[in-house]
Amino acid sequence: MAKGKKKLRSNIHVGTLNIRGAGSEATSGKWNDIGSMMRKRKLGVLAVQETHLKNGDLDALNERMKSKIFIINSGNPNRPNANGVAIILNRQTTAWAETQKWVLVPGRALMVQFPWKNGGEHRTILNVYAPNDARENETFWKELALKWDGRNPPPKPDIMLGDMNIVEDSIDRIPIHGDDPNAVEALRSLKRKLGLIDGWREEHPETIAYSYLQETTRSQSRIDRVYTTKKIAKTTREWIIEPSDVKTDHNLVPFHYYEPGQQLKGKGRPTLPLWIAKDEYFLKLGRKAVRQATQDTRTYTQAGLTEDRPIQYPVQQIYNKLKIDLYCVAKGRVADAIPKMKQRIEARTKDLKRVVND
Repeated sequence: MAKGKKKLRSNIHVGTLNIRGAGSEATSGKWNDIGSMMRKRKLGVLAVQETHLKNGDLDALNERMKSKIFIINSGNPNRPNANGVAIILNRQTTAWAETQKWVLVPGRALMVQFPWKNGGEHRTILNVYAPNDARENETFWKELALKWDGRNPPPKPDIMLGDMNIVEDSIDRIPIHGDDPNAVEALRSLKRKLGLIDGWREEHPETIAYSYLQETTRSQSRIDRVYTTKKIAKTTREWIIEPSDVKTDHNLVPFHYYEPGQQLKGKGRPTLPLWIAKDEYFLKLGRKAVRQATQDTRTYTQAGLTEDRPIQYPVQQIYNKLKIDLYCVAKGRVADAIPKMKQRIEARTKDLKRVVND
């Protein structure tokens, strides 16, 4: 494809999410949610599993989403309403029209290579959706490893991510238990072959977190993972596991990949949520602080500069102190109110799920 004139960024946010199907009329709205989520969370590349997309629907979907995202999908040729993996590129931040793809296992393993920056470099991402059955899971990793044997193998991925359907360590499940050792060893063998490490675990060696909740048993696991080469891992940050904006029982697992030597930006100016301006508790304390500042200003204005008041710019200093006091009061109020709001949201979410399930 002809190269465009788009100036590529030297950093990108990448993530993985199992969307639990988006190929039917009832679930097709998930693609709009995905497009909005990628824009809001500044995701340049998103790997999704269980797309359930038919080949005939892909072109129409890309046409519909042409202002936001570009979808590269691999479906199950025998069961189009099952499995399916896709790599979604943000049209605003990636050279989506200059990609190469390799369908390594139809419906389960899709690899895409895209330009990186404007210097002729590329990055390669492998999206996987491994089988749930232990024996099939083991076979999947072994067959995938064979793709890099023999003549003319595909490029090795810089990043492999997706739904592994197994965990390597028992700490990544609750209740704690290990997975099939043969399947785990097959995955580890592939990782060694490709030179990959678990990026999230490298960043959080002692943390316990889960990406999937099994509703019926209430068990949880970290089956959604991202593996990178050691070179890539050195220039990554912000590894998190968080709820997505898409209706699914899996969490989003994103991270930030940046170019070595890139200037890091700070947190920026302190900000506060808009609702604090209408919060009665904050307004009460705020009015008190303003009244005190007004009184202090009048005192200095009436007294003028004296030996007892050697301050050169009293009004400006009073105003500066008022801003600091208001910010501290607001920050404290937000810190106190947010946990309570989250509790109410979680309670209402549970009530809603209970109503829907009933």
